[in-house]
Amino acid sequence: MTSRIIEIQPVHSGWQVRGADAASAPPYFTGPSAIEHAIEFAWERACQRTGEIRLLARSGEVITAMPFGPTQNSPAFVNPVKLRDRRAWRQS
Repeated sequence: MTSRIIEIQPVHSGWQVRGADAASAPPYFTGPSAIEHAIEFAWERACQRTGEIRLLARSGEVITAMPFGPTQNSPAFVNPVKLRDRRAWRQS
């Protein structure tokens, strides 16, 4: 089984998920719950694979990495509210 990397990065006034579906344009989420929706979308795309979901700052720096695989059933160990409150993702 190959590892998969899914990246979530702020773009303009929302969040974009890259690496979830190679055949389509990356999904873009806006609004007050955008980060939560982006994380949920990425987690759904992870399915039964192994790898990690990376939350990136505007600069491309990794803020946090969420491993996924057969033993992790949900991103419950990540608090999106705390992530939204962080200033790091707003870096230019």
